[in-house]
Amino acid sequence: MYVVGAHVRCKVWAFHGSLVVCAVPRPDDGRYSGFLDCGRKIVKEEGVTALYKGSLNRMMVQAPLFGIALLAFEIQKDFLRKQ
Repeated sequence: MYVVGAHVRCKVWAFHGSLVVCAVPRPDDGRYSGFLDCGRKIVKEEGVTALYKGSLNRMMVQAPLFGIALLAFEIQKDFLRKQ
C-alpha cells in the first residue's frame, strides 16, 4: 500500500514541478494550461517513464522517514499512557 502511495506522490510531484517552472502560464506561450494538460504533455514529449523519474530516490527518503515517524508516535503514546 505504501509503495502505491509513493508512486502517486511522485507523479503528482513531477506535475507540480513542471507547473511551477512556468509559474504564470499564459495562453500564448504554449506551456501548460493545467494539471491534466501538464500530464498529457509530459507523456507525449518524454514518454510514460518520465512519470517515474525520481521514484526510487523519493522512496529511499520516505521509507525511513515513515519508520521514524511511526517510532516517535509509539514512544509518545507509551509516554502519555504512563501518565
